[in-house]
Amino acid sequence: MNMKLNDAVEGHYHNKRVFLTVIVAVVIYLAFAWLSMSRGPDESWGALSLLPTLLVLVTAIVSRRPFESMIAGCVAGLVMLNPFDLVSPFADNMSMVLGNETIIWIVLVCGLMGGLIQLLEISGCLDGFSEWLQKNYQVTSSVIIGHFCFGRCGLYR
Repeated sequence: MNMKLNDAVEGHYHNKRVFLTVIVAVVIYLAFAWLSMSRGPDESWGALSLLPTLLVLVTAIVSRRPFESMIAGCVAGLVMLNPFDLVSPFADNMSMVLGNETIIWIVLVCGLMGGLIQLLEISGCLDGFSEWLQKNYQVTSSVIIGHFCFGRCGLYR
C-alpha cells in the first residue's frame, strides 16, 4: 500500500498507450485534412458532414472517454472546414457555447472535481481513508453516528 505517487502514475499511464494515442490522433488529423483539401470550395459536404459525429461515436465506444471524444469530433469538424486554422475557431466556438455563467460553473466544478477525485484515487489516499473507516466503524450504530458526524462537518464548514 505504500506506493509512491510517481509509481502510481507510471502504473496508470503507459508510454505505449500515449504513443499509440498520438499516432492515432495524427492519422485522424491527416485524414480529415486530406478530406478538406480534396473538396472544392463550392462543393457541399453532404453525407461527409456526418464523419465527425461518426468519429465521436467510435472513439467514445473504443476509449470509453466521452468528453475527449466530443472534443476530438469538434476538432475534426474544424479541420474539415480549415485544416490550418484550428485554435482561433475552437476558442470562438468554446466561448460561444460556454458564454452562460451557469454552464461555465458546471464545467469548471465537474472538471476540477473529477480531476481531484482521479488524483486522490491514483495517490492511494482513498484506500487509506477507507481502511481507517473499516477499522474504526464496524458496528452498525457506529457507522450511522459516524456518517451523521461526517455529514454535519461537511455541511457547516
